[in-house]
Amino acid sequence: MTATDSLFCTIPRKRIVRSNYLAFAILDGFPVTRGHALVIPKRHVEDYFGLSRHELLACDELLRELRQDVMADDATVEGFNIGMNAGAVAGQTIAHCHIHLIPRRAGDVENARGWSSPPDTGQGPLLSQARCLLRRERLVRSPRSFRCGYSREARGVDEQRERA
Repeated sequence: MTATDSLFCTIPRKRIVRSNYLAFAILDGFPVTRGHALVIPKRHVEDYFGLSRHELLACDELLRELRQDVMADDATVEGFNIGMNAGAVAGQTIAHCHIHLIPRRAGDVENARGWSSPPDTGQGPLLSQARCLLRRERLVRSPRSFRCGYSREARGVDEQRERA
């Protein structure tokens, strides 16, 4: 897969809710709960293990800012799931690293242990596949879209920090 093939390489700018020099955040198109967001590195990298130290810190910074935003806007949020999948067998459906931040409220699931989501509707994997196809259709590439990679200026900052 090339960088331009990734769904997250051409996110329309209007979907971006927060960003910094190495990463950006969007609201999930198919949220587990209200406020479910994705933090995505600007550089096309397949999974968490390909991120640089600086990209990890940039993603962490956005996770913390998003958490503060959610806590300020919604008093019913009492906790969060932070998660990611690395590889298709682990459930990764888009081969571009992304980190889920899922606000949790008391009683939103029956048993919130582990990576929980609302009860299964019985529609199984076919529904999941349909959701992925719909998501791809909704995020149309456009000239006003974000492109994978990051500016020369940000790249220079990252390289300077790597040398330090």
